[in-house]
Amino acid sequence: MRESEEIEMQIRQISKKCLYRTTEFALEEMILLYQSKKHIEKWCNIKKSGYIESLIISYPLELFLLLEQGSSYIIIDGNERTKSIIDFINGDLKLTVTRVNKLDGKSYNELMLSRQRNFMRKSLRVIVLNEDTDSETLYHIYHSLNDKL
Repeated sequence: MRESEEIEMQIRQISKKCLYRTTEFALEEMILLYQSKKHIEKWCNIKKSGYIESLIISYPLELFLLLEQGSSYIIIDGNERTKSIIDFINGDLKLTVTRVNKLDGKSYNELMLSRQRNFMRKSLRVIVLNEDTDSETLYHIYHSLNDKL
C-alpha cells in the first residue's frame, strides 16, 4: 500500500469517530442545560458583559459544543457564555460595556420589554456531538475549538 493511501485510510478511520450535526438552540434551551454544580466560573463581569452586549446587538458569535446524552445534552463548551446569560436575566449582572454605552450599568429588567423579548428569542448556534463520541476525540475537538494557534 502506498503512503498516500495509508494516510487516507487513517484520516477516514479517525473521522468516523466524530459524528456531529450543527443546529440552533433557543436561548432558553441552553439555560435549561446549564449545570451549575459541575461548573466553576472563570469569567469576570467585564467579559460576561461583552458577551451579552454582542448578543444584544446580534453580532455573530462562536458556536456552543454539546454532547448528546440519551434524550438530553451536556454543555462541553459554552458554560461561561450560558452562565453570563443566566446572570444577566436573573439581575446578577449589570452590564459594563463600551459599544452601546447607554447600556452601561443596566440589567436585563431595565431594558424595554420589547428588547427583553427580543433577547429571549435569540437562538444560539451549536455543534451536537453524537453520544458515542469517545473521550479522546472529545478532548481533541474541544482543544481544536479553544486553543489559539
